[in-house]
Amino acid sequence: MSNSFISTLFGGGGSSSWMNGLYSSLSEYSSISSGNYYKLTKQYFNEFGSSATKSVKSTSGYDVLAHVSGHDVEKTDSSKDSDSNGSTKSASLTKYERQSLTDNKTAATSASTLTSSLNALMNKKTYETSDTNTAENVKDTVSADVQRFAKDYNSLIDASKKSTASGLATATKYLMNTTSRYENGLKGIGVSVGRDGKLTVDTEALKNADTDTVKNLFSGGNNYGSAAGTYVSLAQYYANSAVSNGTYTSSGYYASSGQYSYTTTA
Repeated sequence: MSNSFISTLFGGGGSSSWMNGLYSSLSEYSSISSGNYYKLTKQYFNEFGSSATKSVKSTSGYDVLAHVSGHDVEKTDSSKDSDSNGSTKSASLTKYERQSLTDNKTAATSASTLTSSLNALMNKKTYETSDTNTAENVKDTVSADVQRFAKDYNSLIDASKKSTASGLATATKYLMNTTSRYENGLKGIGVSVGRDGKLTVDTEALKNADTDTVKNLFSGGNNYGSAAGTYVSLAQYYANSAVSNGTYTSSGYYASSGQYSYTTTA
């Protein structure tokens, strides 16, 4: 591990700089552990070892390989590369690679959706009444928000099991551990934690639960909402990083998680 890595991770500059350094270091570690650096180096020498003037077209709108080597890049939205004769060939993905990209994109979407539903429950305005927003309306809204949160929570658990995003499984595990610590509080509003870690909502119990109880559990500081929010944010970071980073395929091409115009091989 390099001194610069340690300096970035533990260096001064305040909490904001420390967190930025941590996220940067986590991103570097993710690329190393997934083998992307190795694949990048190997592909570089395959492509440019015999000819320093050879150019390639990007498969994702941004070619890291060509950027590092300093070669010109023609950006395209297609998954094609020029061969020695100037003709084009389609980059292919194995079924595993294509599924991996799809699963990571699903995980990123699940994490984003869970962030949204959790934020709704953490927002104090969700529980405020007014002349046009009666206590009954607030109760109905809160009840719907809790059910949406439970659904999104379970979706993230399922998505994290399939995703190859580095760090996502760990973040989800800590989220589930946090939920277990607040199991009694959740049970008080009609939400139970199953043996598989997923949430089940008793709609009748939730309907009869006091709105202030839900508020105290999710909104404000030092409660379930704030504790869970930490790991939901980490899960979203790891999932989004996997989508942004994409993957290097078995044939050496770079595939973005946002692209699905590739041919599929067995």
